Amino acid sequence: MFQQWKLLVWDESTISHKKDIEALNRTFQGLRESADIIGGMVVLSAGNFRQNLLVIQRGTPADEIRACIITSSVWAKTEIFCLKTIMRVHNNLDSGHMQRLLKINDECLNVDDEGYISFFREFRYLLENDVNLNAQVYPGLQQILNCDSTCAPNQYWLITMILSIKPTLKI
Repeated sequence: MFQQWKLLVWDESTISHKKDIEALNRTFQGLRESADIIGGMVVLSAGNFRQNLLVIQRGTPADEIRACIITSSVWAKTEIFCLKTIMRVHNNLDSGHMQRLLKINDECLNVDDEGYISFFREFRYLLENDVNLNAQVYPGLQQILNCDSTCAPNQYWLITMILSIKPTLKI
């Protein structure tokens, strides 16, 4: 089955140890009998180094960097594409939302005398239930879910779909 795969999607790869990608490389090179990186298979590796790094128990920040996948020999042969549109930000009517998210990532936040972080008012939500949470995080999702088979394909689904592969097993 692995020989037939054309694409491997690896979400949150940025928190993976470099040994993980190196083991994946050796495994698929062996399974596919190919010296190409990852046995010649396309790997869609998703993640954001600005959000989090892997954790090394009792390790120093230098240990975390040394273990990061970007220090792997496989990474040097990786072609990198960057996300151009973040749909949740794109759909948000507040033009300053992206700047506030970047401030959080850059740790440029207001800290009071006691060391507490003051979050932007826009990030504080009092929600009564899961339905309200879904409506806040995914605005318009309920209308899309209520659409029956007679509806025309919604543009939202066409631009935000995630590729999912379902292998067929013959038993």
